[in-house]
Amino acid sequence: FVAYSYKLYPKADYRRVFQELAKAFKVDFVFADEKITNLHILQKIANYIRESRFGLYDISGWNPNVTLELGLAFGLNEKSFIAIDPSKTDINEVPSDLRGMDRIQYGSYAELQAGIERLLAQEFPVQPAHDVENQLTQLREQAVRVISESEGLKVPDIAKLLGVSIDMAKVVV
Repeated sequence: FVAYSYKLYPKADYRRVFQELAKAFKVDFVFADEKITNLHILQKIANYIRESRFGLYDISGWNPNVTLELGLAFGLNEKSFIAIDPSKTDINEVPSDLRGMDRIQYGSYAELQAGIERLLAQEFPVQPAHDVENQLTQLREQAVRVISESEGLKVPDIAKLLGVSIDMAKVVV
């Protein structure tokens, strides 16, 4: 899930960074405005946050909506990373508890792309092909353990407990 201020950057330029990385890493980036639902926007975003492997919150310009979404992710105890363009943000306006966090700091789209690429390489390390079967076997064993310990788990719950995507949890189950 990606949250950023739509007022600071041209949509096509900002999202081009993510489109290129999505192809390279075979991942999907979710933006709140891409899909029309029948949910309240906050519920829609909460669902995106829960369903995503992690969220990237670009607090450049200290946008109230992005701040709310970041707080929601923290409250839901979901993995969150921060990005910031200091040229668009008075760092002194950012609360001290956020100033002390690791972040992707950038001054251009190229720097943003490089930072996100580092994050993706960290979060989605490339595994040798022969390890895939072993990983799947291990995930299945973990799934059996998790399911046997708790009744009534749904696939999103299992995915979260295993630390995998919902699609991967479906394959494992």
